[in-house]
Amino acid sequence: MFWVGGRWMASFDERKNYDITTRIHSMMCQFMKRKSSRSLQSCAGVSFGTKVCRNQASRLNLQAYSFNLILVPLSRRLLLQAAGIAAGSLVAPKLLSGRAKAAEAIAPTLNTSLDACTPPGDPIKALLERNMKFSKVWQALGDGVSPRERMALKVSMFEEGCQIDRLALAEGQRPWAALISCADARVAPEWIFSAGSGELFQVRVAGNSAFDDGIASLEYAVAVLEVPLILVLGHSGCGAVKAAMSTAPLTPLLEDLVKPIRSSLKSSDDLTQAIEGNARYAAGQLTKRSAVLKEAEASGKVLIKSAFFDIKSGEVSLLN
Repeated sequence: MFWVGGRWMASFDERKNYDITTRIHSMMCQFMKRKSSRSLQSCAGVSFGTKVCRNQASRLNLQAYSFNLILVPLSRRLLLQAAGIAAGSLVAPKLLSGRAKAAEAIAPTLNTSLDACTPPGDPIKALLERNMKFSKVWQALGDGVSPRERMALKVSMFEEGCQIDRLALAEGQRPWAALISCADARVAPEWIFSAGSGELFQVRVAGNSAFDDGIASLEYAVAVLEVPLILVLGHSGCGAVKAAMSTAPLTPLLEDLVKPIRSSLKSSDDLTQAIEGNARYAAGQLTKRSAVLKEAEASGKVLIKSAFFDIKSGEVSLLN
């Protein structure tokens, strides 16, 4: 062990020191499980068999011990803390209890920060109003404008926008709307709805269909994050819907992808009608296939809507 740059450093070749550090990590995990006022979310193994305790729920903010291929950084303070824990310090339980209480007091402040950009009132109305702002800018990106000038115009619509504090986002999320939208590169919800990071919970898949993993993700958004709105967003010229309408052979995985889309098709539909019908169908499938979403909608905790995004105009219109 040697002193470098204000920290104690131990090489992996010093096997004895490495083994002691590993045992301390393990003892810390066990100690925290027994003594913390809230259970640890995880005590997960990382590289070289060491263990790291994490507890976001109580925000104990314990420093994780990390290793690189050459050196293990161990500050003098951390060495003393680890030694105290390994020895069964009697002070630690009081310290942890105090931190847990402090975390509870901080929680309302965190929620306030995460809600900083949540619009008041009806979320669907807020989405449409924001989309109007986007569509005006989008339609101004015509011929004779360079790519750089187009981007400058796009960015200008965020000048009066809102962005949640990145430090708050590092601790959690409180999105005010959830979307199932297409994976199409032309369909970017943050742009379409002039939203900052942390505002929209997104599930994206070609054809914006209600697939199992996507529905499960929305169950989490509604049941845990308490998102009040789910919007299924179809768009003009959707390639997945085109593929579903075609008789051309597809790969086995693509066949699986378009199955739910084909279930929504009508023989008389043109492409736009098929896209709109698919969005409505996917919205309906959410409550048919999820008891969580069905109950949430019935109780008024979530509103489920479908919409159509026209790429040329940039406008979003509700379908139901």
